[in-house]
Amino acid sequence: MKSSLLVGVLAMCVIVAGVGLFFVFNNSSGQVTLTSTGPGSTTTSPPPSTTTPPSGSTTTTTSAPQPEVELAQLTIILHTPSNSPVDETVSMFVGELFFESGREAQMTRTATHTWQVKLEAPVGSVLRYRYSREGNWDKEEEYAYQGSIGFSYRELVVVGSMKVEESIAKWEDLPLPPDSTGDLHGKVTDSAGKPVSGLIVSAGPYRTTTGADGSYRIYGVPAGSCPVSVRAPNGEYHSQLAQITIAPNGTTARDFTVTPAKMVKITFEVVVPHDHPEGAIPRILGDTYHLGMYPYFGGTAIDTSRVIDMKPDPEEERLWTYTTTIGEGTYVKYYYTLGDHSINRERGRNGEYLLRGLLVKEETTTEDEVWSWRAGYQVPLKLVVQSPTEDTVYFTTDGWGGYEPIRMWHDGGNEWTYVYYVEPGKVSYRYLRNGDPEIGVEKLDPDTPETYRQVNVSSGGKTQNDTITRWRHQLRESLPASISLHETPAVERRISGKPFQSGIELIDYWRSSWLPLVEPTVKRISDHNASWVQLPSLSGIVSADPPIVEMGWNSFTEEELVYLIRTIHDRGLKVALRAYPYPIELPFTGFERHNTNEWYDAFYAEVRAIYLYHAKIAAQEGVEMLILANFPWQDADNPVSAAYLNQKWKDIIAEVRTVYAGLITVDTYIGRPEFDWYGGLDYIGDIWWEKIADTPSASYSSMKSRAQEILETKYQPIYQRFNKPIVFTEVAYYSADGSATQQFGVYSSEISDFLPETVPVTSDWQEQADAYEAVLQAIAEKPWVQGTYSFGYSFMDHDCKGYSIRAKTAEEVLKLIYAQFNAAG
Repeated sequence: MKSSLLVGVLAMCVIVAGVGLFFVFNNSSGQVTLTSTGPGSTTTSPPPSTTTPPSGSTTTTTSAPQPEVELAQLTIILHTPSNSPVDETVSMFVGELFFESGREAQMTRTATHTWQVKLEAPVGSVLRYRYSREGNWDKEEEYAYQGSIGFSYRELVVVGSMKVEESIAKWEDLPLPPDSTGDLHGKVTDSAGKPVSGLIVSAGPYRTTTGADGSYRIYGVPAGSCPVSVRAPNGEYHSQLAQITIAPNGTTARDFTVTPAKMVKITFEVVVPHDHPEGAIPRILGDTYHLGMYPYFGGTAIDTSRVIDMKPDPEEERLWTYTTTIGEGTYVKYYYTLGDHSINRERGRNGEYLLRGLLVKEETTTEDEVWSWRAGYQVPLKLVVQSPTEDTVYFTTDGWGGYEPIRMWHDGGNEWTYVYYVEPGKVSYRYLRNGDPEIGVEKLDPDTPETYRQVNVSSGGKTQNDTITRWRHQLRESLPASISLHETPAVERRISGKPFQSGIELIDYWRSSWLPLVEPTVKRISDHNASWVQLPSLSGIVSADPPIVEMGWNSFTEEELVYLIRTIHDRGLKVALRAYPYPIELPFTGFERHNTNEWYDAFYAEVRAIYLYHAKIAAQEGVEMLILANFPWQDADNPVSAAYLNQKWKDIIAEVRTVYAGLITVDTYIGRPEFDWYGGLDYIGDIWWEKIADTPSASYSSMKSRAQEILETKYQPIYQRFNKPIVFTEVAYYSADGSATQQFGVYSSEISDFLPETVPVTSDWQEQADAYEAVLQAIAEKPWVQGTYSFGYSFMDHDCKGYSIRAKTAEEVLKLIYAQFNAAG
């Protein structure tokens, strides 16, 4: 293939069905063009703030344009804030796949605070970009509203040639000018008027997803002209782009009607290099969910545990495949890798990173080939490690792009291998299990986040044999040879006439790397006589003013959530799905002050969308019980506010029941005379974190007596008021000395999942077990208690002296007691 070297330009290449496409940024004119190249001729780079490979390691080649891809001509006009320095330039940084790398283009000034750039991009693609002054990311644009989670990038769907006009409300290093922002809300429906949920709506630097009723709301959008993009995660609906005007200091409404796209079968076939490492599994990562994209607060991010493993062809030794469906008209960007977006990612003949692209039109099988997994200056560092447990082993590094865990290759038994292509010199790395960068880290000396293993790699490469002595929070004790109860439970039949909910609550945050652990964990729960499993599905309360709740915070994608529900049902267990909005930062000011009715309207509009989303999934999957998160309002002590909140809850429960016909409860009980809305529930839910001892040496019988007293004085009156059984959505005792005294809280450093091991607190599995037995034995005698859920059950054996009962004495105690509850019917 003929090629020519581009001089004086930077390029981002995309290979399209064997044809490369890349953005060319001409700094002198502010023009960004898209040119086609042959395979293996792409250069991409990390953002300006990161470390790049050695200079001279990449080049770019191009060839004649190809007709297969329709290119849109885009003109982007940008209005900057009125306080922008007039002597500084403005740059546009266009991300590559998500925003792990890309290229910068200097814009052209057309007026004092107006800039312009032109570009070509494939129709059907998603443009991800952000702005800065002087190419300095300390001077990039920033979220304009208080309590934000930090700016990432703008997103624009390319639906055809057009002029796009938009504004920046605030620079990171400068104050927000007055009258700079407004709010946007609307609803997305199909042509029949039915709401469409789960679509990604982008406006300015913000993104959100449509709720179960198709609604969306975005706060703090830059005022003035604004492009609004609507797209589906896998192209299930045709994307839309509308140019609207955002009113300053007000609310702008914009509804959308979308049409379904035909889902097309795409098979990705790739031939790996001749020097492909033995045992290595090639992976594919692209910018749709079906290609491993991870949803995060309405946007997208890279999670290495979601990168797709390909399957070997049974006949062709070097051929690997992956088949999925993507919506017709979607332009997907993707690449192959043995690691992530930088480590062992495919490269071209000149050592440059490759980015491929495909316009989905009809059923297609790609014919891709990886030239190399490494650049010319890189050598192999072969890591061979022995693990002390049977967990899946990952490794991570402290270099650019290496913080994400990368799964190693299993050699059998507890041995794992990975060939890591590196520049000769000192390399820092460490191991972790099950892809968990917190509870799964190996214990090094000192046990700090900054501690890594180090090895010097020569120009000829190196094989490094390691042994992991111990994982952080590996099990501290061994189970006793025999475990028995202090007494035989006196289980009374429940007054509801329904079986007791012998429940386990799975840990209330999520890692995608835990997916392989789901089936064995559910089997373990079933084997320990639990009849119900609670799934806490978190969403983030990211802001109080305005109140904003976003999906995607430490929680499942919808596909993952459905998979967990079905896995639990396949084991014959019942599901309690918990819709769980939770503040991303504590204390949350909205809980600790008096709020206006208007504020409550806005807050409950946000959480209502979360509840309805989960109600829809619960109805679809036959979930047996829905648990709605309750909130500890200070205003509950104000009769006027309490009455208003009471009606809010009645309205929400009534609306949820229009979607979901199963059992409904709440996770926490907050009592007020005005709160009669609990009567609309099937059960009264509350959390049991009760102190049942004054000293760590308290006897089992004294613990049980205290638990009986709490049940009779605190909970029996609640049952009598509403004539509704009680469900304890959490029963929590940690596995350290003093467990029954509850001297530590869930965030205490002494028992934290997320911190290194500490010495001052003694592990005590037996006290945790005694506390559980005391509470469950007391509950056995109270037929108005319908169920209990052990708090924070982990997907793997680990012991931070925290709350998970997995593999500890308390788990065996629950197994014995739950057997008695189940037998009572």
